[in-house]
Formats: sequence, C-alpha cells, structure tokens
Amino acid sequence: MAVVLLCVGGAFALRNYNLERSADRAAAYEEKNNPVKRELVDRLLAEHTRALKDRDLKAFLAPFDPADKLLVADQTRVFHNLTKIPFGEATFANRTMGDVTPLGAGFTFDLMVGFLHRIGEYDRAPIERRYFWKVVQNERNGPLKVTAIDKIPAGFKASDDDFYPTPWDKWDNVHVEKTAHTLLIVDGSLRAQARRHAPSLEAAAVKNIAAWKAAGVEGDVPSGFVVSLVKGRKEQGTLWRVADEPPTEAGISIGMATAEYDAKMERLDGPLVAGSRVVIDLNTSYFTAAHPDGPPIIFRHELAHSMMATLTAVDRTGTGHPGRTMWTVEGFAEYMAYSPKPWTASKSIPEGRRQLRADRGEVSLPDNRVWDSSSAGRLNYHYLLGHSAMDYIAGKYGEQKLFQFVAGNYRGKSVEDLTQELFGVSYQEFERQWAAHVSGTLR
Repeated sequence: MAVVLLCVGGAFALRNYNLERSADRAAAYEEKNNPVKRELVDRLLAEHTRALKDRDLKAFLAPFDPADKLLVADQTRVFHNLTKIPFGEATFANRTMGDVTPLGAGFTFDLMVGFLHRIGEYDRAPIERRYFWKVVQNERNGPLKVTAIDKIPAGFKASDDDFYPTPWDKWDNVHVEKTAHTLLIVDGSLRAQARRHAPSLEAAAVKNIAAWKAAGVEGDVPSGFVVSLVKGRKEQGTLWRVADEPPTEAGISIGMATAEYDAKMERLDGPLVAGSRVVIDLNTSYFTAAHPDGPPIIFRHELAHSMMATLTAVDRTGTGHPGRTMWTVEGFAEYMAYSPKPWTASKSIPEGRRQLRADRGEVSLPDNRVWDSSSAGRLNYHYLLGHSAMDYIAGKYGEQKLFQFVAGNYRGKSVEDLTQELFGVSYQEFERQWAAHVSGTLR
C-alpha cells in the first residue's frame, strides 16, 4: 500500500508540475503576443459607457489624446449631440482588437468599437454602429489613449451596414423634436422646419398605427418612428447609410438590423429588423406650394414602410428579400399615403395614362426584375400599378385582407401563395381581374 500511495502521489505531483508549466507557457505566450490586456480595453469602454449615461463630459473625453485638439473638439461635439438623443440603452463594446505592434516603449493597435444603442420606444432591440479606434499604450501596462477614430473605413461599402453616418457624427449641432409617436432628428439649421412639420408627421403616424390596429392583423409593429429631414439628395444619401449612387427618391425608410451580439458578445434573440430610420428630402416637390398635400403623403408613405419593416422575414434564400415583391411593398405605402382617397387621386395618374397608351392598353403587375430598371416615368407607373392593386384588394376583399396580404408578403410568403390563400383565386386570375379594372379606369 505504501508503494502504491507513493506512486499515486508521485503521479499527482508530476501532473500538477506539468499543469503549472503549461500555465506558465500560456502566460508567457500571452505576454509576448498580446501585451495589451483585453480587460484593460473592456474597462476603458465600460467607463466610456458610464460617462455618456451620466452626462460626464470630462470622463467621456478621458480616452482621447489631449494633445490632439481636433480629436477632442470632435468628440466634445459628438458627446453633446449624443446627450440629446433619448437612448433607451447605449453601450460601447469591444468588438475586435487588431494586431498589437511595438511603438517605442509601448504598443499600438486598432480597436473595433461597437456602439450598441436603442432609441427610446422606437427600437424593439439594440442596433449597432461600429468605429475603428487607433489606440496607443505608451508603456507596458500603462493607460490607453485613443489617437484617431475612423468613422467610415476605406474599403467598406454601403452593404456593410454597421458603418454608416449618424446625425451625432455628421452634424455640428443636432436638434431633436419629439411628439407622441415620432422623434425628429435634424441638423440644428433645420430646427424651424422640424417644428413646422412635426404636427403633420405626428398625424401621419397616428393614422398609420390606427389603420394597422383596425385591421386586426397579428404582429408587432412600432409604436413610434425616428425621422430626419434633410435638404438635398447628397444629404439624403449619406445619413444612416452610404448610397452607392445619388438617390432619386424623395424619401427612404431604412430598416436597421438588430445587433447580432450584445455588449457581452452574447447572441441577441430578437427581430431581424430592430427599427427604422426615415430620411426625407425637403428639396422636393412634396414641400412646395404647388403640392399642399405633399408632406402628409410622403410622411405616411415612408412611415408605412417603417411600420411593416419589423415583420420582415429572415432571408434564408440569399436573395435579400425572400418572397417580397416591390409592387406590394411600394403599392401598400402609396395606398397608406393617399388613404382614404382612391388610387385615382394619385399625382401619377397622367403618367399612368401615357404609359398605358405606350403599352397599347396591355397592363401587368411588374416583377422585381423590371421594377426600377427603366425610366423615371416607367418607375412612377410601377408605383401607380402597385397602388391600384392595393386599392383593388381593399375594395374587393376588404382592408383586413389587404393588410394580411402585405404582412404575409413581408413575412416571406409569395404573392402567388397569398392570392390563393386569402382570395381563393390563382395569381394569374387575380392579375387578370385587376388588369381589367385598371385599364378600364385609366382609359
């Protein structure tokens, strides 16, 4: 027994010795290859988060190199803008640390920072805006200093949704105008316009939400909307997104994807689209004396997109929008914009008659391949056709069926399946009946 115990004791001693050597080797490897500890970075970002929450400007600026006056001034501006936004939550999180390289007696590295945020009751889950920080540690285990911030990294395209211009980054002075169901975020120079249009925007939100509730369709839609008014297409294409080409639309609703991870790098369990950001160009005909009903129309149109966006199905096909047809998406927005007026009240009716004559009276619902691949006149005609289809469905089958049809399409069901399921007719027969209605009305 003594011999056996001696052997066992020796085995345990040898095992512990090997474990200690392995731990020492791991620590030496970590010290050599990762001299800047992640815990130090995490503490810096936690304090940065606290500083924003507590409106502590001094602490918020602490990470930034005080020798760089421009950087400090920029982040002072960002801080004051951020404090005007009613965030329900706002967290700076360590996404990835780049390779640590020697710099004098210390080190430098790139840090990808995720700003996870949820704006009040307007977002159903956090979204993320990412930045690249250039970080310097002048001596081993010394404090970290941020020497530069890259807001839109070179090589990243508009499809990289986590990198996009935000109002707090873009404008010197953000102005926020809040109503019961909307949050207007504008450049400070547009404060008067925001106040002037806020009541009309609020009325549009109330009407859209009431229509959804009256239809009695299952599904959670936003109880409020985040909207920005801008002047000019350049501004319109560089807020909450980076447009590949100068935009042609008067307004856009941008669905903001739910952040994949939270600040603790744990997967979030929530909707595909957490909320939307609406951007509307004031330099369009909707805001001229010749179009007095313009603001309510464009407001209700874009808010209709935002209302339905949170129903968007997860794309399992790789096509971007599984099952969704543009004539359904845009037609519904037009229907909401003009309701309770019929589709024949649309300002696109004259263009529709011209296009119908050019097509020798032939009319069909445009598929996604041809939706916007032609002239502006043809695109306006497509909007009108979608609008007429929505009006036709509401008139023949009732508004509840209309909302069920649109919601089903957003959730991934094809229009072919939905016409059979909801209307009891094939898609071909639905299109034939609708086409007869449209051509007879436009002639």
